[in-house]
Amino acid sequence: MTTGIVIHVPHASLLIPDDYRAGIMLNDADLDEHNKRNADLYSDELYASAIGTTLSANFSRFVCDMERFRDDAMEVNAGKGNGLFYTHTLGGIPLRDANLAMRQRVLDEVYDPHHAQLTDAVDDALAKYGQCLIIDGHTFSEEFAQGDNFPDFCIGTSAFHTPQPLVDRVVEVIRAFGFSVQVNHPFSGTMVPMKHYKKDKRVMSLMIEMNKRIYLKNNMTEKSDGFMMAKKTCQQIITTLKTNYQMARGNKGRENRV
Repeated sequence: MTTGIVIHVPHASLLIPDDYRAGIMLNDADLDEHNKRNADLYSDELYASAIGTTLSANFSRFVCDMERFRDDAMEVNAGKGNGLFYTHTLGGIPLRDANLAMRQRVLDEVYDPHHAQLTDAVDDALAKYGQCLIIDGHTFSEEFAQGDNFPDFCIGTSAFHTPQPLVDRVVEVIRAFGFSVQVNHPFSGTMVPMKHYKKDKRVMSLMIEMNKRIYLKNNMTEKSDGFMMAKKTCQQIITTLKTNYQMARGNKGRENRV
């Protein structure tokens, strides 16, 4: 790590090992289709950067969603079957029964090790640079978003962890590429390890959500001609944040749930 930046990519993987496939009710063809539609396809490529440290989830969100709170009581999506251990797809289709033993296994083998790595990366940045910026990299499908007037990009923020100047600079970059952007619509929040969550202002975080219509064909599984421009935009966002995040230290962002 040379910058104090940690890039977090939680939803790119499609991997569902046989051990974790047990209990999923969908047949292989349906599971493949829904797995691809629920994933942030190619987001690991879009946000891949030599700047800082990148941590990507190893497994599909159908195995474990690393972006959710560990405690379902804190997780607003848990009521829809989309806590860290999914019982339904994002579209509400039943996926598996609520299996407490499997959920605990996923916590022990997948969720907790991933978050330990994330916490270590943040702690390492704090030790070396006195601050850290987490860039939480996502894409989204309008199929699963709430509301209307969906932008090309959404920026998710935290009142405690997102300095407003960083939001302003990212908005400028996105608009310079000719894309539309909104803050905290249709998604909000951003990843922060629980060790630092609402405790340490040296840990800054900002979520980037890119609309899949920008870089995927209408089937929403194959790259379109827009992929390279989408990647170029993401890379410029990361470069801009690298240049600006040190200056933003100590400023407050918008009120929001992480």
